Amino acid sequence: MKSVQDHLSEILGAVTATEPLDLVLQDARGCILAEDVAAPFGLPRFEHADTDGYAVRSADVAAASPSARVPLRVLGDLSAGEDEASSLVEGAAFCVSTGAPIPPGADAIVPITSTDRGVATVQVGAAVKRGDYIRRANTDVLPGDLVVARGTELQATHVGAMAGMGMRTVPVYPRPRVVIISTGNEVVEPGSPLRGDQVADANSFLLAEAVREAGGAPYRIGVVADDTRELRVTLEDQLVRADMIITTGGVSVGEDDVVKEVLAPLGTVRFDQIGIEPGTRQGFGTVGDDVPIFALPGKPVSAFIAFEVFVRPGLRRMRGLTSAADLYRPVVDARVTAGWHGDVGKNQFMPVTLERDGALWTATPVLGGHAPDDAGLWDASGNVASLAHVNGLAVTPAGTSRTAAGASVRVMRIA
Repeated sequence: MKSVQDHLSEILGAVTATEPLDLVLQDARGCILAEDVAAPFGLPRFEHADTDGYAVRSADVAAASPSARVPLRVLGDLSAGEDEASSLVEGAAFCVSTGAPIPPGADAIVPITSTDRGVATVQVGAAVKRGDYIRRANTDVLPGDLVVARGTELQATHVGAMAGMGMRTVPVYPRPRVVIISTGNEVVEPGSPLRGDQVADANSFLLAEAVREAGGAPYRIGVVADDTRELRVTLEDQLVRADMIITTGGVSVGEDDVVKEVLAPLGTVRFDQIGIEPGTRQGFGTVGDDVPIFALPGKPVSAFIAFEVFVRPGLRRMRGLTSAADLYRPVVDARVTAGWHGDVGKNQFMPVTLERDGALWTATPVLGGHAPDDAGLWDASGNVASLAHVNGLAVTPAGTSRTAAGASVRVMRIA
């Protein structure tokens, strides 16, 4: 039986970041920056007024006060975006709006609130010092300064900063395109009438949103029947656009598991028993041009846990992320409010409701609203409705057969 860590290491060793490309800024938010971005020029590029008022020579108004106003001749108006005016002369001023360039000869701005707002002549009622209310050039960044570092997940503020430097496109690792396929003759689209032993397809919707939350671009294909030819054709069609493929269902040891039949001869795909509960049987490998493919269990809780433990770190690495903090969910210590038991030979991942009271975290196992008190973890692997209450996965190491109420456990925070 392969350990959880060995399986995860194999996955992380097989996936690589998507090829960088230049995206327009409005499409780059949420992508990972592929190169350092340095300032192509200093900001601000020119000195400008930091308030509405009058551009003056500070020496001309050194004696100004509310009781001894100084008159200055107004040479004209300057607004943001205009070319610089002619030089300012002694005893004169320019009326300026915020952002307007500072005319040659001026060394300060008198706020408009300290004047009579004159048009031809302005009465100045306050002294200003050299540099007052002027924003100097290059005080934000100097040419060549690092503005956004490689590996940054771009947010609105990063996009705004790069736009302000005149950039239209930016080099990023694009979001991996993840194709998601549910398999099974018993699985039908939500909204369809359910007959006999049919079940609505929860997995592809669940995984598509999990992919989106992890930073990927999901492509939900829907349900493929347990038909070898249909699944093979679907996979061949999707390989054209897929950076990653996820299938659910058909990975057990049964004779009719079409997923194993189709994938086993392709590429490097292997199906292993992994020391994880639930979801022991899983497949992983590459197909086509080294496209990673994950064959996950068909039970919704098992599929979700397999995604969180194995697929999500691989997807995050494919996005261009490398640090442990970026690849893995944060972990906290929590006190268990109710116990459970599991397979002593496997790592157990118990879905829990995680709550915080001050510095103390508590974790309540989510086994389904009508499960008996002694329900084992495996019994909850198909409880799709219980997922609505899950915001953490309690992790207990192999060798633990029983986790008792009040015990301290490590919990992956997933929301």
